[in-house]
Amino acid sequence: MVKKRTSAGPLIVAIVMLLLPVLYVGSYLALVTPGGWAIHDPDGGIRYVPSNYRKWSAECASVFWPLEQIDRKWRPRSWVPINAGPADEWIREHPNDFPNKW
Repeated sequence: MVKKRTSAGPLIVAIVMLLLPVLYVGSYLALVTPGGWAIHDPDGGIRYVPSNYRKWSAECASVFWPLEQIDRKWRPRSWVPINAGPADEWIREHPNDFPNKW
């Protein structure tokens, strides 16, 4: 009697489909910085501007838009912008408070 060999294809597809949402949420959590700062270097001058993501702000804003909306509802206090005047002046006055993420 010959045993029929079952295919592992459906199992592999199921595992990949279950891992995709985990990778999506994990990537969001690794890149999001609500109320954070980004360093931009236009024309040779360093400028600190508000940014919600560590890298690739424009791309992340569109890719992670659904998760960001959920995050803004679950953690609204984290998303309140800091109104501390011009960023460069604030950084000079509070050097130890600046998030050292770069």
